[in-house]
Order: sequence, then C-alpha cells, then structure tokens
Amino acid sequence: MLTFADLVEDWRAIVGRRGEEPPVEVWERTFEQLKTAQRRLVADGVWVSGYFDLMHLARVADRELAHSNMVAWLLDPAGRHRLGDRLLTALMEEGWRVLRMPQTDGALVEREVVLGGRIADVVVYMGPVTLVIENKVWAQESLRQCEDLYQIWSDSDYGSDVRFLLLTLDGHPPRETTSEAAASAWRSLAYPSLGGWLNANLPASPQSIGERTVEQYVSTIRETCRGTRPLEIRIGGGKVGG
Repeated sequence: MLTFADLVEDWRAIVGRRGEEPPVEVWERTFEQLKTAQRRLVADGVWVSGYFDLMHLARVADRELAHSNMVAWLLDPAGRHRLGDRLLTALMEEGWRVLRMPQTDGALVEREVVLGGRIADVVVYMGPVTLVIENKVWAQESLRQCEDLYQIWSDSDYGSDVRFLLLTLDGHPPRETTSEAAASAWRSLAYPSLGGWLNANLPASPQSIGERTVEQYVSTIRETCRGTRPLEIRIGGGKVGG
C-alpha cells in the first residue's frame, strides 16, 4: 500500500537538490504522480482528517448534558460498559479514604435530581451513602451553587453521609462556596483524570459495543482536554466567602 513516505520521496523529486531548478516538465509530471497517489490514498481510506469520536461528530462534545449522561452511565454498575462498579469504587476510595467504603455494587444512579430548588446533575445512592456530582464542562458555577447543594443535601433525609464531587475540565475546586464546611466537603475531579482511569481499565482490544463506547468516550475526553492523566481527586480547597 502507498504510504505518506512515498509522497515525501515524490516531493523531494520535485524539489530536487538544493541549488538546482528542475525543469518545468519534471514539476508537472511529478505533480500528476502526486495527484494519482493522493487519489489512491483516499480510495484506501488512509487519507483522513477531522474527528473520529461519535460525540464530536454528533456535535455534542461541548454539551454538559451529554457528558452528564455519559458519567451517569459509567457509574451505573449495571451499565453495559462492562466496568461493573469499578469506577464508582475508585472514586470513593480516592476521594474519601478516611471514610467508610460504601457498598457500590448495588448503587442506583439518577440524573438531574431536584431538591430544595437546586438541580444535582448526577446522584448516586449507595445505601446510607449518597454521592452528589456537579458537572461543569465550559460553564462556570452559578452564584452559591456548590454552597447551596451542600446545605440542601446535608440537611435532607440523605444527610447522614452525603459526599460531594465537582467534575470539571481542569479539576478546580468549587468557586461558589461560602462556608468552611462546604469548601472542605467538596472533592474535585478533572475530566483528563476520568479519561485516564477509563483508558487504563479498558481491555487491550475492546470487544463489546459497550466497551467500544467507553473507548470512544476516552477519545472524546482526550480531544477535548488535549490528553488524559492518572486518576487524582482534589480534597477541599474551595473558595470561602461571598
């Protein structure tokens, strides 16, 4: 099969050696050869450009709702991604090492849960433990958003053990907390860390459609964030004050 290296050699034939001016007929002939070679590469499917992951092709890679749906699916132990409860377990172990580990294999995941006038993007119920996730892709937190989520859920019937995670492109801590309690309760996760964990836990050759969907999502994160990195959750560090 023709390769790009072959085209490089053809180009060198056009340019010639330094200081030499190849005849016009050589330029024309070699350009025709290059055009023919390029058509062969197109026909073979190796002259390519642009995105290849489904979320970018569908133009939803910048949409927060699409990412929230993916995250909820990945955290569902019964999802067809074949990750089981491993991602959820990894997040709980990394973010809350000193607290008891909840039973994750029977976790229930819900999207856009409304409580006290605030919407929690993703909520995971694990028996007595509840995980509230606020997801931000390009948007900033609204005024007091993370503070309100903390206060509302901590004072609710789920308040015995509620944990909070802010998921953003760069992993910054909450900027809209006004109390020490809220600032210290939140954990922060960057999308590149999520993508890195997913990539490390995929089989070498994904077989099922679910596994290939996860692989596609890793590609989406890599394209959006210019790479991935190992899982790391930031503890506390949120802004305190109005």
